Amino acid sequence: MNMPRNDLASLRSALGAVGTSGLLCGEEASLPWSDLLRGTMLAGRGDKSGGRSVLIAVAGQFTAAEVLLELDGAARRVILYPPDLSLEHLDYVVDCADVNIIVSDRMSAPLDGIECIEPSGWQRTPGSKDEGQRLETEWVLLTSGTTGRPKLVVHTLASLTGAIDGGRAQAGAPVWSTFYDIRRYGGLQIFLRAAVTGTTLVLSSALESTADFLARAA
Repeated sequence: MNMPRNDLASLRSALGAVGTSGLLCGEEASLPWSDLLRGTMLAGRGDKSGGRSVLIAVAGQFTAAEVLLELDGAARRVILYPPDLSLEHLDYVVDCADVNIIVSDRMSAPLDGIECIEPSGWQRTPGSKDEGQRLETEWVLLTSGTTGRPKLVVHTLASLTGAIDGGRAQAGAPVWSTFYDIRRYGGLQIFLRAAVTGTTLVLSSALESTADFLARAA
């Protein structure tokens, strides 16, 4: 079954449709995609994001992935702040993207007038989460920022997944991985390919050696 890209209301709806038992594997945790549909990294505070512009500036890729699953379709806009981009650009990005909420475990102090939510460890939420009416969330990616301020590039889930064949992962499906961070365009494409098909994805970590990462992926 191929899923037309314009039918993807959110990442959660895509995963719910394929009903998979694939895994999302980070250095700190590994969970089935099916569990991630029923959990939270925001301790129930994700409901505050409804219709708002949310900047995600967290250290780890696993946390970023779960927060994206939680906010896509609920927030009006999500902005992915890469961990290799200096926080000196934060004020500029917040102003340009009209940010209301920052989800971060990297900030030493909140910005004036901006609500800050620190993600907790993954927790299972009781009962089934009612998807309700889903928004077409804007996904904002940032350019490198190595030669001045980063540029903000707006995408949608439909545009980002347009070249990906949807549907359930088949037996013998490959295990995906990448050295690119999922908050950059190249890594995000691999994350989305795994997420909309429910295929296992092994996330890299800046805290482990290349040899350790390759062993974990194997």
